[in-house]
Amino acid sequence: MTLFQDATVSSNGKHAAAAVAPLQIRGRFFTAMVLQMTGPADDLFYAAVESKLAQAPHFFTNAPFVLDLEKASAFRLGGDFITLVRELRRRKITLVGVQNGTIE
Repeated sequence: MTLFQDATVSSNGKHAAAAVAPLQIRGRFFTAMVLQMTGPADDLFYAAVESKLAQAPHFFTNAPFVLDLEKASAFRLGGDFITLVRELRRRKITLVGVQNGTIE
C-alpha cells in the first residue's frame, strides 16, 4: 500500500512516481530478560540487582531487559521511574520495554 508518492526523475529524464513509506511494521521476535520488581526501587532492590549481576557479569551486560511492574505496587511511574532507569543504566542494564505499568 502506498502511503505517499514522490516524483523522481528516471535515467531517461521522465518523471516517475516512486512510493515513499514513512514507516514499516514488521513482526520480529527478540529474546529479552524480564526484571520483575516486587517492591520499591530502594537500597535492598539495588543490592539484589548487583548481587544477581555479579553471578554472571558478562551475560547481563547491555542485554535487553523488560521491566515488569505487576508486583511493584509501591512503585510510581514518573520521578521514581526516571531514577530507576538511570540507576539500571549505571549498572549496564538496558531497558527496552515496560509491562504491567500504569501512569498514575
